[in-house]
Amino acid sequence: RIAQPREGEVFMDVGSGTGRALCAAAALAPFSSVVGVELLPELNRMAGRYFGRLRGGGGAAASFVTEDFTSPAVDVSTADVVFCYATYLETAGDRMVASELSEKL
Repeated sequence: RIAQPREGEVFMDVGSGTGRALCAAAALAPFSSVVGVELLPELNRMAGRYFGRLRGGGGAAASFVTEDFTSPAVDVSTADVVFCYATYLETAGDRMVASELSEKL
């Protein structure tokens, strides 16, 4: 579904990697905050550095959560827009991940 972000909403990227989608969301939409959820700590550190450098015109605050999105610590219901770029979902385990994310939404 195509998002229609409104002023003050929260954007969450599940599996945010180096934060490219977070930077784009902060710069191109009126989000009050952007949240990156990434399992790998080094990617989250990179995302924080990139966001700091590229923040420029975007006024959104950013937070970076180093956690598996299935963890109770990650509450996707706090976001107005949830983004997940999955390059493929071919295995049974991958389909289970997609199903679990869908249930959390």
